Amino acid sequence: MTSTVARELHKEERTELEAPAIPITTASGTDVTSVHLAAPAHTRLGLDGPGLSDDASVLPVPSHVVLHHLSTSAIRNGVLAVGNTTRYRTKYLTTIYYKPT
Repeated sequence: MTSTVARELHKEERTELEAPAIPITTASGTDVTSVHLAAPAHTRLGLDGPGLSDDASVLPVPSHVVLHHLSTSAIRNGVLAVGNTTRYRTKYLTTIYYKPT
């Protein structure tokens, strides 16, 4: 009996929390809650399209001595490149940061 009462109270609390959405307005008073902007052309492909195939022949597997170590390049054309290679399960991710000097 108590579990039924508890369920009913929980349902009432949830319905009270699900109040109608507060309209979002701009400083001029324009309601923008119903405005849906079209996605830019370059984002329309998204994750819905076919994924990239796993091609291990693109680059060789990095050596274990370069994982989690900072790599830098010589300053060329006023740009310094800093990189790091990280392993995630069976994949390797190399992140390169470029900074003008």
